Amino acid sequence: MLYGEQRFGEQYSQALEATGLSEETLKACQWVASRFPKVSRLTSLSFSHHQEVAALTPRIANELLRRAESDGLSTREVRVLARLEAMVERFRGSFVAAGQALRAIRDQKLYRGPFVTFEEYCRARWGFVRRQADRLIEAAEITEALGLRPIGLKPPSAESQARELARLDDPDDQAAAWTAALAPGGEHAAIKICGCTGFPLYKPWCI
Repeated sequence: MLYGEQRFGEQYSQALEATGLSEETLKACQWVASRFPKVSRLTSLSFSHHQEVAALTPRIANELLRRAESDGLSTREVRVLARLEAMVERFRGSFVAAGQALRAIRDQKLYRGPFVTFEEYCRARWGFVRRQADRLIEAAEITEALGLRPIGLKPPSAESQARELARLDDPDDQAAAWTAALAPGGEHAAIKICGCTGFPLYKPWCI
């Protein structure tokens, strides 16, 4: 746009008006175009595909576009996958967000294309086995469930805490165990679950 205005002056401004697009839309188009030099654009994909990943780093954006081209991902799927993978990238700050993102990628099969299975995707994209992804997903689900309890339980702050609660199958037992852990003296503790007959024995240990 800047080049056109400098090169063609008033004629260029009239051409822009003829498009019927707002200045804001045209500037958005200009920004996306600046993010993808002509040689790096994938002509088989739409402008919308490029727009969805324009804010990402060039390496990640180009990787997602290549996958969209080879796997036939829609614009919506590219948008969702980009958002979810960004959440996993930040999982050290929030295991719940990472677990939620991995669950969505698994359930919606957004890993498809170069990866036949979710296991392959986890190993190639994140460098860990599916079991670790399953633990993050399970920990996120347990933390979500505890947050829905009417008693207003403070949720686990670490994946290791929720992982210990996962030893219990019953959500009510999980809530009871976590309530016991939050009793006076256990505020900064994880849950150590010792298998035994009947109701499990819970022992807090500091992390």
